[in-house]
Amino acid sequence: MLVADLSRVYAKPPDGYRKIILSSNIAESCMSFDDVRYVIDCGLDCTKDYVPSLKSTVLRNIWISKSIAIQRQTR
Repeated sequence: MLVADLSRVYAKPPDGYRKIILSSNIAESCMSFDDVRYVIDCGLDCTKDYVPSLKSTVLRNIWISKSIAIQRQTR
């Protein structure tokens, strides 16, 4: 993400507008916002797995556990 884009994430939206932030689980551990009113968590996590038959890694979406969902609520 470019620095200019990052500053827009933290900027207050104009009157009459809502700020919507779409992010990966990376943002979960390194960003925090004071003005969040609603969070929609799809309950998925993108993980990298090694597949021996392909001799390569693949990205997979997996459902998170209930404990991880509860932990995400506090961030």
